[in-house]
Amino acid sequence: MKKTLGLGIICKDEVGEIDTILSRYSQFFDIVHITITHPSNRNELEKVCKSHGAEHSYFEWIDDFSAARNFNKAQLKTDYIFRMDADDLLEGVHNIQPMFEKAVAQDINIVYCYYVYSKDDNGVCNAAHYRETLYKNTDNLYWNKKIHENLLPKSALNHKIVLDDSVRIVHNVAPDHALQSALRNIKYL
Repeated sequence: MKKTLGLGIICKDEVGEIDTILSRYSQFFDIVHITITHPSNRNELEKVCKSHGAEHSYFEWIDDFSAARNFNKAQLKTDYIFRMDADDLLEGVHNIQPMFEKAVAQDINIVYCYYVYSKDDNGVCNAAHYRETLYKNTDNLYWNKKIHENLLPKSALNHKIVLDDSVRIVHNVAPDHALQSALRNIKYL
């Protein structure tokens, strides 16, 4: 039986960003599921999802990114999930399918991809790390922590992870948004 791959995203009110993601990347996934966490722009987000054939759900925001990610994960019934945020862009999208096929063939639980978190005023990366990107949709894996959440196994038995540089995620953030995020993070901490 063919394994399936879903794209899982949580978003607040990023209508334009979600439209861009769905326009550029939805064809690489069997299912796309957007979890909307705030009521603002809900109607517009519903329209964008419908126009691209994406599924959507609602999660009442409780200042906890892991709770929203776990909710989104529960909505997807695919074998694997590709995680990205509404303010992310992808490089190397043609490598998503080979990366997925390798994960299936090798029974990989989590694939970590290079995540360009921020750039300086000249567009040069000044912060990056590997981030959980493609993962097996299993009850053994769950997201933890309110902010800067991580995907963890309940049991490490037969837990396999790999790093993969063939797909890169670029955090596409404006300076004013970065400041808002920092203030939000301080509040949550």
